[in-house]
Amino acid sequence: MRIQTLAKGIEILLPVVGDDMDEIFTPQAVAVIVTAYQRMGLMDKALFTALAGVVKTLPAQDFDAQALSNIANAYSMFEGRDDDMFAQLALTSSTLTADSWNPTALSLFASALVKVGMSESEGDKALLHQLAEMQCAMYASQGARAFSSPANLAQTLSALATAKVQHLRLFTCAAVVVAQHFRLCVGQQAQSGNLLMPQVPPN
Repeated sequence: MRIQTLAKGIEILLPVVGDDMDEIFTPQAVAVIVTAYQRMGLMDKALFTALAGVVKTLPAQDFDAQALSNIANAYSMFEGRDDDMFAQLALTSSTLTADSWNPTALSLFASALVKVGMSESEGDKALLHQLAEMQCAMYASQGARAFSSPANLAQTLSALATAKVQHLRLFTCAAVVVAQHFRLCVGQQAQSGNLLMPQVPPN
């Protein structure tokens, strides 16, 4: 009941505040709110619909990659998806440069777009290709740190594969990094004496 009251309050604010909504909400604040409710399993339709209305009133220049990815990720799990809001998020993301992103934000955002079906049109694929280029730019400047989390790497590659976006340079970079991580793990296990060597079968 309290969630519905909050949603109703936001609905009342929208037409009254109008273009000044950014004085009350920021993209970062909305991202924190929807992520918290999503993690608690409290994805109330009225609240999420009202906050989607808020997102659409916020200036594009106020969004950073983290806010974009967290909002997109939370709403990708919401049944009452707002296509106009996702289109706005996609358009805003295309204006960000590579140094605006981090591996977690990028993987979350790409995965969310594919999850809600924004992978079919040429424009959708072009955006996913652009995000892959961002990941490659991170690799060029940061090396293996751009793929510091195997989970992030897997999420990004899975999204591109699902969307059938054949970004061979990213997949090649990822393969090199996976090999580097594997060699590092093997080296650490060998030093600690925990490496299990394959058994040679008797003659």
